[in-house]
Amino acid sequence: MKSLDETLAALPATAQERIYARAQLALPILVLTLSAFWIASGVIAIMQRDAAARVLDGAVAPEQAMLFVLGGALADLAIGLGVLVRPFARIAALAAIALSIGYLIGGTLLTPHLWADPLGPLVKIFPSMALALGVAALTSER
Repeated sequence: MKSLDETLAALPATAQERIYARAQLALPILVLTLSAFWIASGVIAIMQRDAAARVLDGAVAPEQAMLFVLGGALADLAIGLGVLVRPFARIAALAAIALSIGYLIGGTLLTPHLWADPLGPLVKIFPSMALALGVAALTSER
């Protein structure tokens, strides 16, 4: 009978297996980060809805701006919570990418000045989309 060391030495891990193992170790952190980002975005939008709606001043009517803010906040919360539920994690991550694209298009059309904002609210959408793509790629369909 071979020892554990001898058995492992006879079956070395391939590069793909090592990458898969590392990715699976990182997946919970990626999921929690993505979820926290979207939940925080939704909660902040609800708590600061008047300030958020003012960002759209002049672009749309105040009532419409408030609907955009609250609708976006609810969508953000749904994505953040969906990522935490394993059967929905992949679809929620893909929804995050789709909604991010919607935010990019809407932000570009309604508030193009945000591209030059020192805090970069539109620029920060790209790393968020990359994170969501990573989660979608690493979560299997069930």
